[in-house]
Amino acid sequence: MIMNAEAIELVVYRLRDVPANNKHLIVQQTDKGLASLSGFIDRKVYQCTDDDKLLLDYVRWHTLREAEEAAKNMMKVKELEQFVQLIEKTEVFEHFRVTDEHVITRELTDTVEVVVYQLKPEFIDKVENFFDVYSREIASMAGYCQRVLLQSTKTPGLFAERVFWRSAADAVAATQAMEKNTVLGEAFGMVEKVVVMKHFVKLG
Repeated sequence: MIMNAEAIELVVYRLRDVPANNKHLIVQQTDKGLASLSGFIDRKVYQCTDDDKLLLDYVRWHTLREAEEAAKNMMKVKELEQFVQLIEKTEVFEHFRVTDEHVITRELTDTVEVVVYQLKPEFIDKVENFFDVYSREIASMAGYCQRVLLQSTKTPGLFAERVFWRSAADAVAATQAMEKNTVLGEAFGMVEKVVVMKHFVKLG
């Protein structure tokens, strides 16, 4: 397993309006506000491929403490206050650590699949087995590049997958194929619930 001190802030949220009408505020202005907070490394913003008001923020912080402090203080930053006012609903706001990865190529494409799920209590200590099966089954699928396993810093059994694909079409085709895969179907029996499973493309 990977040991990394960085904290990953993963946020899935719905906007009140389409991003195109506030793109500068959502991307550049908000990045500037986050950069004013201690511990900020970088941020990637993605838009859902089938729901244009649903966005994903993937933010890296040097430490979990700095990430948690930033969450408490963000409304004190003008740029971030304006950004928050655009949000209608937050579906996921969680801090994670990278715990494993499977790489075919390290090319970071603009298409990413994000799955947030809760494992059944009896399988929490077997997440590596789940990850290995999943990686093995998707390794030969067209357009697959890499996937990263993230583990929540506070919620036992809550994990997220960040999967890179060469295109949104490849991601959709793989999802359809995996739904028919009996090996994955058995592995998915370890999952108690899926919180989010969406495809996104980079915004800005």
